[in-house]
Amino acid sequence: MRPDSLLLLGLLALAACASNPSLEERAPNVLFIAVDDLRPELSILGGRARTPNMDALAAEGLLFRNHMAVVPTCGASRRAMLTGRFPRRTELNNDACLKLARPGHEAPTWPGLLRAAGWHTVCLGKISHSPDGRVWPQQVKSAQGELEVPGAWDEAGFDPGPWEDAWAAFFAYEGGATRKRGQSPTTERGADSTRYPDALLADQACARLPELAAADEPFLLAVGFFKPHLPFTARTSDWDGVAGRAEGIVHRPLPPEGTPAWATHGSGELLGNYGSHPDGRRVDDAYARQLQEGYLACVEATDREVGRVLRSARALQDDRDLLVVLWSDHGWHLGDRGVWGKHTLFDEALRCPLVVAGTALGGVPRLVEEPVSTLDVAPTILEVCGAPAMDGVLDGQSLVPFASGPSHRGRGSAPSAWRAGGYLGTTVRTSEGRLTRWTRGDEEPLLERARVCELPGCACEPGDADLEAALTPLLREPLR
Repeated sequence: MRPDSLLLLGLLALAACASNPSLEERAPNVLFIAVDDLRPELSILGGRARTPNMDALAAEGLLFRNHMAVVPTCGASRRAMLTGRFPRRTELNNDACLKLARPGHEAPTWPGLLRAAGWHTVCLGKISHSPDGRVWPQQVKSAQGELEVPGAWDEAGFDPGPWEDAWAAFFAYEGGATRKRGQSPTTERGADSTRYPDALLADQACARLPELAAADEPFLLAVGFFKPHLPFTARTSDWDGVAGRAEGIVHRPLPPEGTPAWATHGSGELLGNYGSHPDGRRVDDAYARQLQEGYLACVEATDREVGRVLRSARALQDDRDLLVVLWSDHGWHLGDRGVWGKHTLFDEALRCPLVVAGTALGGVPRLVEEPVSTLDVAPTILEVCGAPAMDGVLDGQSLVPFASGPSHRGRGSAPSAWRAGGYLGTTVRTSEGRLTRWTRGDEEPLLERARVCELPGCACEPGDADLEAALTPLLREPLR
């Protein structure tokens, strides 16, 4: 039987269980929070941003120090999160979510499974690639607001306030202004009275939570915050609050010697999509500090809005348990390896926060060190919500057993992939290090070996032959 058929059987079984009144009473509400481009700068992870709200959530549940994105770009990473399946070779880009509606690329999603089983599902902000869950002419010229992820949501949208639409709000500046590609500045110090779009998203989430809790059916509220994605726009008080705290972030104008040309890039997301750079297309130390502090200011601003939503969720008068998942789609280079942006297969672009918490989880709070994957999000949520096991259908593994205590060990590895310079890169990360393979046509594959000595806390030498021997069996061809 085809895997998709098995998944359909699982969906039907979940729907049948949800129609059982006794399970209906126990079905948890789900609050899913996505934060765009968030590298591990949380205080609780040793980051430079002050993030008391995300830290408090992490201290209540499972915090995964080495959560790895599947693909270092928004659309493909979010497709992997929604489906729990590794993307096809043609899905390693920002059109990956759009392709869910195209023949040959369809795949069930965990929000769609919950919706079919009786959950009322609401999308606010950027959960798939679109900033409001709908397809507009900025993505497809003929689009008229269709759902980007078919069958996933009962409600999807976002009131952009003074901005014209969700895409204008995604690239927002003060006063309803939006980015002009190649011209607008990378940073903005807004007035302290400015309410950027993430504040509007939090307003709308806080308003919807008590309404959803008052209904008979369980709910899924997915809230997708935009920052710290470029442009780095935040209130002046947020900028003042991070002054001097970027000093520890390494800025290397050039990638390390010996790095394959295609393994890094020219930072087009920053230098090409924006203008007003002080020294043409060069980032000197002063500009690097400005960008790094802008990023941290956005992280702290987003933490403030996440805190508002969490407080509203905790204040609900609801007998149901609550599952809270906080997830980021990938990391972001802040000048390390000579790169500004994502789109590499290094830890800086792949490693990002993941927290699973709430009364529905149970177990004990725990900091998990071993690598886990974005692929694990879907099976985790489905297990907590009472879905039947779907072994062999989803590529991830449920993270729920980690709540049982430190004795649990998971898969211990996380695969990722990316295309660059005509090469297909596949990589695997374990607690010992990372092994990356680049292939192009009939050329001999190029292997990059890196002990986690490139990260804090490891004294091993890079290029270790033992690492290659240990990780090569894990470097399977993950692409469909």
